Amino acid sequence: MKTRAWFETNLFGVFNLTRAAFRAMGAAHNHRIFNILSLGGMRGRRTATLYCASKFVLEEFSESLAKKVSPFGYL
Repeated sequence: MKTRAWFETNLFGVFNLTRAAFRAMGAAHNHRIFNILSLGGMRGRRTATLYCASKFVLEEFSESLAKKVSPFGYL
């Protein structure tokens, strides 16, 4: 799989879906968004370099997003 395809699937797809979910949730603050991560985001493997890189970015995105939206009642 090419670099762009890994990031389109594992990262930009999640960005787009998360954005759409927040729009759909509207002002209701009792919803949750769960991003499924993998050990690939915490441990690099020489046989899965691009996969691990995309999952690492997703892990950091999820952490940062949680901090960003927690003041608004989302966890």
